[in-house]
Amino acid sequence: MQNNEYIELPPSPSSSIGGLREIGYTINTAIADIIDNSITAKAKNIWINFNWQDDKSYISILDDGIGMDQEVLKMAMRPGSKNPDDIRSPNDLGRFSLGLKTASWSQADKLYVWSKTKESDINSLGWDIEEVQEKDKWLVKTKLPESSELDSLKSINSGTLIEWQNLKLVTQSDTNAEQASKEEFYAVVEDVKKYISMIFHRFVEGKASKNQYEYKLNLYVNNNLLHPWDPFFASETVLNQVTPEEELPFKDDVIFVKGYVLPHKESLTEKEYESAGGREDWLKHQGFFVYRSDRLIVPGDWLGLGRGGKKWQDEEQYRLARICIDIPNSMDKDWSLDLKKALTIPPRMLREKLMRHAEQVRADARQAFVKRGKYGPKPKREYFDNVRVWSNKKRNEKTIYRINFDHPSIKEFQKSIGPNVKDFKNIIRLIEECVPVQQMWIDSAEGDIAVPFDGVEEELKEQIKELFNVFIKTMDRKKALDKIKMSEPYNRYPEIIEEVLEDE
Repeated sequence: MQNNEYIELPPSPSSSIGGLREIGYTINTAIADIIDNSITAKAKNIWINFNWQDDKSYISILDDGIGMDQEVLKMAMRPGSKNPDDIRSPNDLGRFSLGLKTASWSQADKLYVWSKTKESDINSLGWDIEEVQEKDKWLVKTKLPESSELDSLKSINSGTLIEWQNLKLVTQSDTNAEQASKEEFYAVVEDVKKYISMIFHRFVEGKASKNQYEYKLNLYVNNNLLHPWDPFFASETVLNQVTPEEELPFKDDVIFVKGYVLPHKESLTEKEYESAGGREDWLKHQGFFVYRSDRLIVPGDWLGLGRGGKKWQDEEQYRLARICIDIPNSMDKDWSLDLKKALTIPPRMLREKLMRHAEQVRADARQAFVKRGKYGPKPKREYFDNVRVWSNKKRNEKTIYRINFDHPSIKEFQKSIGPNVKDFKNIIRLIEECVPVQQMWIDSAEGDIAVPFDGVEEELKEQIKELFNVFIKTMDRKKALDKIKMSEPYNRYPEIIEEVLEDE
């Protein structure tokens, strides 16, 4: 008797493979996924080569890990060969058993793999997306074309060689387009180097203590040994402010949280400051740095946390704040780790504890940021309110902004222009009605608003001198100095005022 309760509806291979390659990998996250597999295979050395050959360009990744025999290789090349809910060993950087395939398919039409163990000869299998789509079957090649990289695999006791061919990265067009693609190709190489130096810095440093990885990893890109980028290190001579490491028990395991406030720019050399800024610079590398089994998965983000319904954003005043979170791979589901291992969401039960820790670091970072190096601390808020350039008022129950004509500089200027005061006030009126409040709000949220005269110190000094020359005509030196020091925005820089007017 036929059972009509169920029918089988297998997915179309041609459609499925097309969807799997559009998950959202970048070339950086794709290569990082391959490195994860190499580390899990206990590789001590990983060689990544970008080979430019116009439309025949390819990327190869070779490791000296334990390698795979034919049966293990078949399993590795099968999509979804392992349940993501299965318990993994603490040093396993995998998640869905899709990384090798989806990461590779996202970047290339052809994925070829050669591998050998100490006991086995070289085994090989390959995916060709064009053939899968043409025949609409999950067909894997057993006979691969000869590779110029095979000699490198043959020269080591065990390991795995991966090649990506027919790269998305390469533009196949006329001569100019090919040249542009070559430039992009090598620009990508430089960015990959920065990215993986950051993501795997603990392994490269030999400090992967929470992963149980036993070695110091050597990462090579085009035969160049990479140096690690540690987000919590800026200088040999200037120390960070550090909060005590906090252990947060969660379910059957523990999460480790530790806050860092990096040194102010004026405490670092130019080279130290540039290096500590990292791949995406200081503004983007603030917030939480989340590590999963010592592998960095979030290189700076506030993880959607905040107070009063307002999520914390990247802001200049918190650019020195970096908070380390270590989670084990047993918490992947709790932290909503995505397939690319590039996004995570903290469990609701931990958010309050993480916010409390972050608030302390943010407060310390803000205090460190507002210090002005040799010019001493930035004045307190109330100091700015003495003589301000702008004031806010109400019109029809809405806030408007007006120029303060009692500001010393503006007041003296009005005196100097005599009968043209009316024209001056008309121009000011136009400016007041066109204050770009909304754009300022957006820019402020993105951290793009500069502190007055920041980076243009010579202009500041020139204005201070000119204002002093105006005041000194009607008052003594001390009173002129005091008046400048109480006027916005010069009141931010009392030490510069003293320095500029020392001999006046």
